[in-house]
Amino acid sequence: MVYDVYMKIIFFIFILLFLVGVSPISLFADDSDGFALELGRYYMSVTPKILEDGVQNDISFGMFYTDAMKMAWEIRFRSVNGAANDTISGIGDSLITRDRQVYEVFLLPLNFQFLKLSNFTMRAGAGGYYNYNSLYENGFFNDRNLYFPPHPEDHYSAYTNDFTGHAVGPLFDIGLSYNHRFFSVSLSVGCVPVYYLNREQTLKITPYMNPTPSFSVASESISSPYLYMVLDTAVKLKYFSFFFSVIGEYSRLKYTAAEINGTTGEWMAVETERVNKTLALEISLLINLGKSGFMPQIGYGRTFDEVTGGSNYLLLGVKKRMY
Repeated sequence: MVYDVYMKIIFFIFILLFLVGVSPISLFADDSDGFALELGRYYMSVTPKILEDGVQNDISFGMFYTDAMKMAWEIRFRSVNGAANDTISGIGDSLITRDRQVYEVFLLPLNFQFLKLSNFTMRAGAGGYYNYNSLYENGFFNDRNLYFPPHPEDHYSAYTNDFTGHAVGPLFDIGLSYNHRFFSVSLSVGCVPVYYLNREQTLKITPYMNPTPSFSVASESISSPYLYMVLDTAVKLKYFSFFFSVIGEYSRLKYTAAEINGTTGEWMAVETERVNKTLALEISLLINLGKSGFMPQIGYGRTFDEVTGGSNYLLLGVKKRMY
């Protein structure tokens, strides 16, 4: 899976370079002033992240409409593909395989730098946000102790959980940046104030839930908000830069979930409100390939969240910054 992902990333980089009029061969052509790569009004970032249970890809591409570089459009794409083995919460004698996919699109057709000084820039953008989220779990568990009185012998049930969700809403993004000869700082804050959420879920447990082994729910709701913050700091040396990032996200969701009634033992649809909060810290090395600002990246990151406690990951990629 990781090999296929990296082949797609390499293909994307080469196609992108051709679209902006840059031959990938020029990346390796030596020049007295550095590598001969000029992207002009374009800026981009491709950052694969190797997670403990899969791969996350963060890709962004932007272009200024004019040479004055005050108005730009930008698109950001994030995908997460993961697979892991786990146990069912509260049941030690269980095993499930979990496959998840997440695809997010941040589209900013209007990104205006309303204040632009020699070293300082403030901007604001507006557009749309879309999220696709799917999860499939398949496994078994020993339900001997779930009955009253408990079964005298082991008693196993098969378990599947199939979930798909879509979210869409307006996106507002503001940012500021300061660029010095030896360091730079940029802050980006985004908000989806309200978004439409569509979910479908099917739970199946057999034979534990006989005579009705499966139960499905579908819901449409309005949730709010989704917030994110990205703080980047770079310490710039002649041939490389140290790059530090702090990434925070917050979202509140309202939806209908499928559960089991603890009193009657029957299926039920439950109105649920869930809050997600995550924080990620990253440190990486950017290699300077010349005045164009095109820089390969390698680094390390760690996420922190209330559900799993956090995880580590390796990040690789390439950046061409707008300043």
